[in-house]
Amino acid sequence: MKWHHLILILIFLTGCANDQAEKEAFIQAEVERRLSDYEESKMEACRDKIMEKVIEAADSILLRRAYFDIPDTLDVPGKRSRPLQPKIPFPEFKRPAPPDTSETQ
Repeated sequence: MKWHHLILILIFLTGCANDQAEKEAFIQAEVERRLSDYEESKMEACRDKIMEKVIEAADSILLRRAYFDIPDTLDVPGKRSRPLQPKIPFPEFKRPAPPDTSETQ
């Protein structure tokens, strides 16, 4: 019976040693997974911030370009110059003859 217990203890200890190695490997794999997740989340947050700034800059550039490219329709047109007076030939003025008043009397 003592040998039987001794064999069980040896099996248990060797099993625990393998469990310890498996635990260490599992912990190492979990640490690497968490580190990669953390790096990925930080990179994504950084990318999002950069994209927000780039989109804001592009929008402001497009708005500025649109403002300066579209002519203002509310401008008052400038004062036009007066055309030259045309020369119109008028006939010579002749004074009308006074009415003949001798016949009516």
